Amino acid sequence: MDQDNKQYEENAECIQISDALCTDAFSVQPETGIGALPPLNPVEKHFNTISKWLLNLSIIPMILTTVMITADILGRLLLNHPINGITDLETLLMSVVGFGSMAYVLMQRQPIQIDIFYDHFPDRLKRILYLLGCLLSGGITLILSYLAIKEGIHWQRITSILKIEEWPFVLWSGIGLGLAFIAFFFQTIQILRVMIKRHEFAEIVFAVGLAVLIAALPYLYKHSGIKLSFLAIGGLGFLVLLILVLLRIPMGYAMSLIGLLGLLVVTKRPSAAYGTIGSIPFTETTTFLMISLPMFMLMGDMVSLAGLSEDLFVAAKRWLGRLP
Repeated sequence: MDQDNKQYEENAECIQISDALCTDAFSVQPETGIGALPPLNPVEKHFNTISKWLLNLSIIPMILTTVMITADILGRLLLNHPINGITDLETLLMSVVGFGSMAYVLMQRQPIQIDIFYDHFPDRLKRILYLLGCLLSGGITLILSYLAIKEGIHWQRITSILKIEEWPFVLWSGIGLGLAFIAFFFQTIQILRVMIKRHEFAEIVFAVGLAVLIAALPYLYKHSGIKLSFLAIGGLGFLVLLILVLLRIPMGYAMSLIGLLGLLVVTKRPSAAYGTIGSIPFTETTTFLMISLPMFMLMGDMVSLAGLSEDLFVAAKRWLGRLP
């Protein structure tokens, strides 16, 4: 009986992290809000509640964006008259949606990751990579959050048509990234609890050391005396990015990390790199191409609810399933 209770306690703790991190863990979604010990566990629960509310609030600008896109298209087709300035509103609302929902996605352990090789790794290596991912992703989000908030305080640009001040939305990008950092912070606490309980102290040191080594790559390169062309630097950066992604580091945060490291390598002064990357989260989210996302998501929901997606996969399997 004591052995069964011990096994149950180990499985229950594994569920808090991920069913891929521990042996014999139950095959359920990881629970949230119970990973940190007192006095941080109430903070984590409140943070998860806030993240969920932000996600629900983000639905409103998403719906507004969809309605405006539809109205603009109808105006162009039927009246040959687009709605003036609607692009300004749509791009700004997309930044509200993106950064408002970021923390909830991380809270649910659902960032975009690649599992091609990860599922074949031993459990101990999975825990090392999970910790490495939390450290690298948390570090880059913290840096981006600070830089975006700093940019927002001094931001003076306005939208091209409606002349709307952009600085509140730049600040919001920094706040959203700050919430993402908090999500990674709690995940780091959770995986550290599991690894400490299993006496994997050498593995913790290895993961932390590897994270520090990756972060120090630009400074090691500049002090090594090696001179590479921009093409070679870009190729090496892509190779490191590919390795990180295949090791299941969340894709968006791995790309951000390599982008910052690349800027630190090619620029002469670190301040220039930090000054450049601080505005990228906002400017890349408010591009015209992002406006298409709400309609694609609406189309995906309609296809899913209608059952067409399952039929498409069945048809594809029957046509192509025999191929390797």
